[in-house]
Amino acid sequence: MEVDEATIARAVRMLFQLVNLKAEPTGALSFAAVLQSPEKFAGKRVACIVSGGNVDAGLYCDLLSTH
Repeated sequence: MEVDEATIARAVRMLFQLVNLKAEPTGALSFAAVLQSPEKFAGKRVACIVSGGNVDAGLYCDLLSTH
């Protein structure tokens, strides 16, 4: 499954805003996959591994400010 860049950025923002978790884009990829295709995961138990906080500060600010 491929996940588009906009959904990955959305996942990074949501993790920061909702659970105060700083994650790098590839670390938020599993969560982004669920956001992009929720129908594939409907009715199932889902665990997302979120990792990595080593992201460039400028890139991270850009990701957080993108809507």
